[in-house]
Amino acid sequence: MITVSILIWLLIYICGRWKICGNSVFKNRIVMTMVIIIFNLQPTIIKNSFYMFKCINIYRQDSPVLHLESDLNVECWEGDHFKWALGLALPSIILWGMILPLSLLFYLRKKKNQLDESYIKEKYCFIYAGYKQHHFYWEFVVLLRKMGFISVSVFIS
Repeated sequence: MITVSILIWLLIYICGRWKICGNSVFKNRIVMTMVIIIFNLQPTIIKNSFYMFKCINIYRQDSPVLHLESDLNVECWEGDHFKWALGLALPSIILWGMILPLSLLFYLRKKKNQLDESYIKEKYCFIYAGYKQHHFYWEFVVLLRKMGFISVSVFIS
């Protein structure tokens, strides 16, 4: 999806015969597009990653055998499930749920006095535009709340 958006922006600039190399507007729009895509994909990726850990017992209670709720043919924590859960789902939760939002939060915190500057605004205003400048971090509070709701909805339902 990110590649497609970059290609679309590239085509727009080529068709407009604008200079691409060194063009800060082009780079800012690429970053802005990636930030918007990441913020829109994050809940779905987190939800699907949490589903890799939702296992249910379909046998007797005295000797439970856990199976993946979304595919009862997959036995939890055995063979491929173990590899997928720890090799893909857990790193996805860590990357999309913690590393990406925290790195963006720390970057914005570092630039908190420059949030009205055009080079920052063009890239990241999607995140903090609806808040007062000193509350730029609030979207990350909303993200944490979303992650909490997603995890509760996956494991409670």
